[in-house]
Amino acid sequence: MSEIMTRRKALSEGISSAGIIVGTSCSKPQQEKPSKASSHPPFLSPWSPPTDLKRDLIPGRMTVRLASWSSQTTLDYRRDNGLSITDMVKRIRDMGYTSGNANIKRSIWHSATESEIKELREALKQYDVTFFDMHTTGSNIHPDLTERQKVFRYTIESCEAAESVGCPMVTTHTGSAGYERAFSAYKDNWTNETWKLSVKVMKQILKDTAGMKVALGVEATNMTAMNNPRAHLQLIEEIADPRLKVCLDPVNMINLGTYFRTTELIEECFDFVGPGPRPPRICEGQKLVDVSRTAIRVMDITRREAPSLVNVLEVGAGASILALATPHLLSLGDSLSIVGITVPQRPSILGQVAIHGSALAVAGDLVHVVGGKYTVIDITDPTHPIVTPVPPRFKSGVGILVAAGYSFLAGRHDGIHVYGLNDPGHPRFIRTIRPVDPAYNLTSLHDDLLFFPMGYGFGVIEQASLRILLAEVASPNAE
Repeated sequence: MSEIMTRRKALSEGISSAGIIVGTSCSKPQQEKPSKASSHPPFLSPWSPPTDLKRDLIPGRMTVRLASWSSQTTLDYRRDNGLSITDMVKRIRDMGYTSGNANIKRSIWHSATESEIKELREALKQYDVTFFDMHTTGSNIHPDLTERQKVFRYTIESCEAAESVGCPMVTTHTGSAGYERAFSAYKDNWTNETWKLSVKVMKQILKDTAGMKVALGVEATNMTAMNNPRAHLQLIEEIADPRLKVCLDPVNMINLGTYFRTTELIEECFDFVGPGPRPPRICEGQKLVDVSRTAIRVMDITRREAPSLVNVLEVGAGASILALATPHLLSLGDSLSIVGITVPQRPSILGQVAIHGSALAVAGDLVHVVGGKYTVIDITDPTHPIVTPVPPRFKSGVGILVAAGYSFLAGRHDGIHVYGLNDPGHPRFIRTIRPVDPAYNLTSLHDDLLFFPMGYGFGVIEQASLRILLAEVASPNAE
């Protein structure tokens, strides 16, 4: 016969959780009792900071710029009639700030002309001001699929606008599972189902903007699951995409439990998310090579439990894409670097081409690069690469696949452009295939079929006939 547990006995044994008192079957392990030295009485919520807490934050080497979000300090020049782009940037600097962003409504930079973008870049350089992000708002996990698709498209269009002006990041939110705003409280915001949907949707946005340099920053919002540094770290680890970043906003993590403990909160933020996502990498034998914006780093992973840095090779700004072109390594950013890795411990730049690209594909000694233009580069002699421009047929390319005698270019709203490679070094335009949704990336060619992501679904193209066999838009909830 089981022993009857009375309330008096439960209290005397120190296990009086609310679940036990009301008779629920709570199987949660008993919490550790606070030590005698604790500054918190055991019956109070630990909302006060420890009495012996030291504020010993140590400054690092990161450059810090100051910005302000107001009608006078954002990079939305069309708000003030008659104010030029140059004057807008100058006003930000004159007010004592060195950075700015575009606000949450549809940015004017979506429809900016080439001359406007040129003026912006020149003004930013002249006044030493940076364009740090385009800030969007919307629930990427909205329960209404029609509304969710609108937010999804808006986020992607913001990435396109940021890419066109050289803005490094678009900030968004995972969102709320409720029908109100993106950061509204809702009972299901902290469930496993909502978390899985958040991960899935953010992966989809990153996949459909693959090839872009612009990062996707996730900002904390207190009434959603993304309201603490541990959630940011979990999102980074589950998605594992180097373009996923954290728009660090500790203010949006403050609640009654952290209000008086902000020193600990900030320390936790930098402990968890300070290093950021890992950059692209390639493993060659017992050497691991990765690229991080300006340099290639070679790591010795013979002892996998204790990898060591072997060498660092500067390759120039914007380096974010790696590819093997045996026996060489290619790094693409603001230029294409051809790196010799015959001796991995001592990589060396064999040749460089001043070309900005969003994606590349390797076919033998030919490298196909797309971005604002389509270019084929012959690296038979890596010290003297031969550059062949291809006549433009699109506004911008974000993905490329070379296979079966064709090159396929993903051109977002322009569709998928198909080039014949009868003469491999001189692609010949054949036709454009226009799916119902924008094409952002090309994934694989299998059994004469080309697959590409499209919105929440995918498309399939038959290589022999160059026609779309299937264009399916699936629900984001579908497994």
